Amino acid sequence: MGGGLGEVLNRPVRIRGIDVAEPVDVLLDPELRCVLGFEVHCRDGVNRFLPWLAGELEPEQLSVELPVTLLDGPQLDYYREHSLALNALRRLPVAGLDGGAARVEDVIVDSRGLVQALVLADRDRTRAIAPDLVLVGPDQLVVSDRPEAPLPEASEALARG
Repeated sequence: MGGGLGEVLNRPVRIRGIDVAEPVDVLLDPELRCVLGFEVHCRDGVNRFLPWLAGELEPEQLSVELPVTLLDGPQLDYYREHSLALNALRRLPVAGLDGGAARVEDVIVDSRGLVQALVLADRDRTRAIAPDLVLVGPDQLVVSDRPEAPLPEASEALARG
């Protein structure tokens, strides 16, 4: 199941139907190619890392088979350090677009967690941009001046959301 990552942050993490955590952020690889996993806040008060491939994204939940897939301290720290968090990505200004006031609204992924598009929004419109047109800088995203790529999956996701 693919779609917008923003909506995943509203789904509980469940093991065999029991709520065990809530996602607090989505961690992407720094080059915006794929989702690495989720930072989740567990019911015991500890934040952990849930790898993308260890969970199953369902319409009402993020399902996990075994609690051992929720990784503790050092692993979470590693992924925080070597990833780009969706919440941080949403705060970065976007340069290279006409108007310059765009922000990342969402990230569209396929069922394997591969990034299909970044959804950028400004006051006038929302558009999907292919990830290979975006460079991540320390304090901004820069969109290439090449034309927007056709993205049928992203266009469908925008129409749904």
